[in-house]
Parts: sequence; structure tokens; C-alpha cells
Amino acid sequence: MSTEQVTPQTSTTTTTTTTTTKKPRFAPKEPIQLDPPRTDAVSTTYLSKCTGKDGDYPTLVAIKGHIFDVSKNEVYAPGKGYNVFTGRDASCALGMTSLDEGDCHDDISGLSEAEVQTLDDWFTFFQYRYNIVGRVEGSRYFKE
Repeated sequence: MSTEQVTPQTSTTTTTTTTTTKKPRFAPKEPIQLDPPRTDAVSTTYLSKCTGKDGDYPTLVAIKGHIFDVSKNEVYAPGKGYNVFTGRDASCALGMTSLDEGDCHDDISGLSEAEVQTLDDWFTFFQYRYNIVGRVEGSRYFKE
């Protein structure tokens, strides 16, 4: 009698996993080195002077009570499209994606849910790119 020997076949499966780190939404292509956020209270009187028109003052934009220094970005310079946002809290206008000076205020109570999300997106965008140099004194976004 002959005995036939059966050898089980084994197969090896190699799985290669490639891990890619996805950048957070709105993160710049190259990271920007920012200073730690400051929480100094800034008066609206001072903030109103920070439009880029007077070289003695930085160019500042406030969003949700947080003040961002946008001095190094020419799109916020006098005569440029985004200068309308400077020297004030422009939360409402950013949420509405409006360049109308009348929309540049901090009251967002009339914004739709989608507009509030747009405002939050703008806030995140600014956080990745500009130093927070203070907060608007008496802002509705902070408990004093």
C-alpha cells in the first residue's frame, strides 16, 4: 500500500499600511510660527485706530472678541478689499461673507446656522495664520 502524503499549502499575505497625516482643515501648507495667544483687554477706541491707515498702530481684525494682528498681510491694507474688517469686530460680516461695512459688527444673533459655521471656519482660518494679540474689552464673547 502506498501512502500519499499531503502537505498543506500555506499562503502569506503581506499588508502594507501607509499612514498619511491629514492636515487639519484650514491649516496652511507650511506651518506658521505664532506667538502664544494674548488675553489683554483692548478698548474699542484703540481697536478703531488699528486700520492700517496710521503707521503708529498695527492692523487688527477682531473675530468673536479675539483680536488678530493682520499687519503683515497686504489684503488688509488701506484700499484693499479686506480692509473693511480692520479696526473692529467683524464677526457678523465674516459669517455672512459680506464686504459691506454695515455688516462689520460683533452681533451674530441674526446669522443662520450655516453662517455661524462660516464664522467658525473663518475663526479657525485666522487662528492658524495670525497672532492673537488680545481680546475686545467688554466683548459679548467673554464674561468680564
